[in-house]
Amino acid sequence: MQRSKTGGFEVVDILKEKVVSKPLFKITDSQKRCRYCGKTVSEVSFNKKEHIFPESIGNKLFISKGCECYDCNKLFGENYENDLNAFLFPCIVLNGIIGKKGRKKYKSFDTTSTVDFSNDILTIKKQIGKAKIRFDEANKQIFYDFDIQPYSLAKVYKILLTMHCA
Repeated sequence: MQRSKTGGFEVVDILKEKVVSKPLFKITDSQKRCRYCGKTVSEVSFNKKEHIFPESIGNKLFISKGCECYDCNKLFGENYENDLNAFLFPCIVLNGIIGKKGRKKYKSFDTTSTVDFSNDILTIKKQIGKAKIRFDEANKQIFYDFDIQPYSLAKVYKILLTMHCA
């Protein structure tokens, strides 16, 4: 079942660089007004493709609808998304999420261990004697201590709030 709202948005598969012929949602904004700052095409530029859900967390479809001005798109893309990526980084690595630049790999801050998920295999490497990884044989569990980049929880919250289509 195809659901749509009036307008002329298109959903694009960025890996194949083509318009998806039958997306689940087609969303259009005929007013061309920035959904964040409220400015119109006569006031600001709308020359960047926007991603409702960031590519870095696995979004391979984007909705090109012209409802984020260049400045707001840049603010969220270069500022808030970095905090979301830091917040979600262990999940992105451990689940093998393919982002804009491929799968992310993890290297500990002290460079003594790495975590990689490729070819459907999770690989954890560590130097002997380093305590980043622990095994619980009785419960068949592995624990790994990720070093996390600093992030602002307020920015993570704001970027999560922006992930809506209408």
